[in-house]
Amino acid sequence: MTEKLTITRSIFLSMLEEAIKDIRLKKLPVNIKLLRKYCYLTGHDFKLYESRNLIPPGFLMTFTTRLFTELFILFFTKHSSVIKGLIHSSSKVELFRPFSLNVDYYQGILEVKNVKEKTGRKGKFFVVDIEVRLMDENNVKILSDLHQFFLKYNETAKIQKWAKTRLFHKINPLKLLHLIYLGFVHSDFLRNHKKIKSKGVENSIIDVKTIRFEDIQEGDHFLETRIKVDRDTYSEYNRLIHEFNPLHFSKTYANYLGFRNIVVAGIYTFSFIPQIIEKWAGKTVRITNINIIYKNPIYINETIVQKALISKKYSKENKNYIECEIIVNDMDGNLLTQAMVTYNHRFSR
Repeated sequence: MTEKLTITRSIFLSMLEEAIKDIRLKKLPVNIKLLRKYCYLTGHDFKLYESRNLIPPGFLMTFTTRLFTELFILFFTKHSSVIKGLIHSSSKVELFRPFSLNVDYYQGILEVKNVKEKTGRKGKFFVVDIEVRLMDENNVKILSDLHQFFLKYNETAKIQKWAKTRLFHKINPLKLLHLIYLGFVHSDFLRNHKKIKSKGVENSIIDVKTIRFEDIQEGDHFLETRIKVDRDTYSEYNRLIHEFNPLHFSKTYANYLGFRNIVVAGIYTFSFIPQIIEKWAGKTVRITNINIIYKNPIYINETIVQKALISKKYSKENKNYIECEIIVNDMDGNLLTQAMVTYNHRFSR
C-alpha cells in the first residue's frame, strides 16, 4: 500500500533524523590494510606516517565516509522515491588533537545541523548540513567535520506504508545502480584485478627546517601540483570505500543529473588538499583547520592544477600559525575547488 506525500522541509528533516537515529554512535576500527591501500592510491608515504604513529589528515573523510554511506543507504531504502541524487558541496574540518594511528578504533556520531530548501537551475533541492564528530576510545573529541550536501528531491513522493510485508517494491535509479555496483564490486573479476599504480603527486618535499616562520610572507606562492584523476586509480578507490553514490561511478546516472561525465567524489580530491601543505612544509606540521568548497565538478580522467599561497600568518598562545589558500583549477583555468588550510608552523627558529 502506498500513499502520495508532498515533501516539505519539515517532513524531509524528520525522515533524515529518523535515519540518523538508527545509526547512533558507531565504532570505526582503524584498518591498517585499508589505510595502506589508501596511501598507495593517493601518493601518501604510509611508512613515514606509520613511523610517527599518525594517520594522514587527508584520510579523515575516507575514514568517516562509512557513516554517511550507512546513513544514506538507510534513507534511500526507507524513502526510495524522495531523493533523485546528492552532491557533497563543502566541508569545514577542525582537528583538536593528532589523528593517531595507535588506537583500535574511533567513535563517530552524526548530527543534522541545518536543512534549507532552495531552487536552482536544475530544480528544487535541500541544502543539508551534517556534522560528524570523531572521538577516541576515552570519548575525547579528536575532530569535527561539518559536511554540506545538496539533495535533489521529488516534490511529491510515493511513500510505502507496509514496505516490510512486501516481497517486491519499486526502487529508484539510485538504489538500482547501487545494487548493480555492489554486485560488480564483489565479483570474482574484481577480486582478482591487477594492481594499479597510483598517479599521485610527484613533487619533492622541501625540508621544513629551512623554512623559518619569520621568512614566510603573506602573499607568497608555493607549490603548484598537477594531478591526473586516472579512471583506474579512482575506480580502485571507489572499491576500497564501497562507494554507494552512482554519480561517482556511472556516467548514465551522472548524465541523468545533468553532468557530462562521472563526477569525482569530494572525499577523494580532499586527500590532496592537506597533502600539498605537507609537501611544502613537511609531514610533521599539525593541520588544525580545513575549509573546502567544491565550486564545480571534477570529472574522471581530468587533470587538475593545485596552486597555494600564504594568506595569513599569526602567533597565538606561543604558537605560530599559517593560513594557506588553495585553488584547484582545470587545465583551462576554470575554478573547481577552493580551500583554506590552517596549520601550526612548529619549526620556526
